[in-house]
Order: sequence, then C-alpha cells, then structure tokens
Amino acid sequence: MARRPPLYRLARILRLLGVVAFVLILVYVGTAAYSASRIGIGSVDQSGGATATGTTVTVGGGIFVHNGGYLAISSISLSALVRLPSGALLGSASSPSVAIPPGANTSVPLRLSINVGGSAEAQSLLTHSARLPTATFANVTFAGIATVSVQSDDNYSWGAPFQSLNVTVGPVNTTPLPNGSVSATVRISFQNQAAFDEAGTLTFSLAGSTGSVCATEAVAVVAPQGTLFDRTVEIDGPSSCMLSLSGGTVTSTYAGGGFAVTLPPEGIP
Repeated sequence: MARRPPLYRLARILRLLGVVAFVLILVYVGTAAYSASRIGIGSVDQSGGATATGTTVTVGGGIFVHNGGYLAISSISLSALVRLPSGALLGSASSPSVAIPPGANTSVPLRLSINVGGSAEAQSLLTHSARLPTATFANVTFAGIATVSVQSDDNYSWGAPFQSLNVTVGPVNTTPLPNGSVSATVRISFQNQAAFDEAGTLTFSLAGSTGSVCATEAVAVVAPQGTLFDRTVEIDGPSSCMLSLSGGTVTSTYAGGGFAVTLPPEGIP
C-alpha cells in the first residue's frame, strides 16, 4: 500500500488537533458557564461605617461573593444600584477588581453613595429606616479568557439617622414673660440608626397656622450610632403667634460632621 504524501499526513494531523482544540474549548466554555452559575452574591453590608457630606451618605462595606465553581476567578468587579420603593434611583456603588480561588468565600470591598436630599421620598429616609431594592452586577473573568456577567437582586438595609424624629410642642404657658412673650416646652427625640455617629446642631422653627414663624431654637446633638436622643427645651416667642401654634408646622435642619440636611416637616396638633 502506497504511503500517503507528507502534506496529506500533516493536514490530517492538523485536522485532528483542530478537533481536539475545539472539544477542549467546548469543555472550557461549559465549565466556565457552570462556574458562573455557581457564583453566589450576598447583600451590601456596612462593615466599613459611613461618612456624610452635604446630603450624601457614603457607606463603606462590601459584598460577600462565593465562587462555587471549578475555575478560579481571575477578575471580578461589582457594581450595585440602590432604588427607592418607587423605583427611582437612590444611589450606586462600585468595587475594585479582585481574584477569587475556586470554593472560596471573599468579601469584595464596595463604597455606596446615597443622596438623601434628592427628593421628598429620599428625604423621608432621614427619619424612616427601610429595606431598599438593590441590584448587584458582577463582571467575572475566568483565567483571563472567558468573561460573563452575573446579576443578583436583594434588599439593602438602610438605617435612618433620625429614626422616628418627633419634635413635640407642649402646652404653651399663657402667662406672659416680662418682655411680653410666652414660652412653650418642646421635646426632641429620635434614634440614630445610621452607620455613623452624630455630633452637630439641630435647629427647629415653630410656625403658626398662618405660616408665620413664631420662634427658632438650636439644640446641640450628640448621638452615637444606635443610641436614643431625647431632650426637652423651653422656647419663647410673641404671644400673638405662640398662642396660634395649633395647626402649624415644625421645620428642622441638622448640620454637623459635614452632614447638612433639611428634615421632613412635622405638623403641630
């Protein structure tokens, strides 16, 4: 039997090698797809505390990522979008790129920025803690070759810095002071459920039913994370205005540590 020409044998070997390479690529792609399906993404935590500038709160923390596949993740970067219950975008976060070995559980660092002054709905988060819809996106690269995207939907646990704020105006003392004004007792209470301490000044104004401001007072606030603030003060104002506070409004602002916000108004019974 005649021996095949060298070029024929070479072409056959190359075809076989091509088939083997194609099969290996299919196996690798399948393994990468399986490994991508085994990636677990946790929720955003607040382990790094938070800072506030203006109306923006920046939370430092991370997201735990579990690589349950067979391949090492050579690069993974995360981004997260936090929304208000209405669906409006509240804040966003991003992470650096990290590597994760197979079977490992790694916390990927993340910095989340939330603007609590962007709307009335966002402003309500100053006084009400909430569970906010969060979508986390992961761009994953295996061995520097296969790249896939993974999405995880969860909720972000937001702690209000002035949870259940209540500026309660007590009975007005109808006995005039020597200068003709009258006084009222005002109690300020809230719980700091935020991821940062508060040390600043809360300024509130009492407006009567006609909208005219009767009196304004500034109160020093020192409320470490997780503590209750409760203080009662006396405030004076013109008798003609103070005696018509019922049906009026309390407006408050807070400034301290770079944080400067207007709090939701409260009605006066």
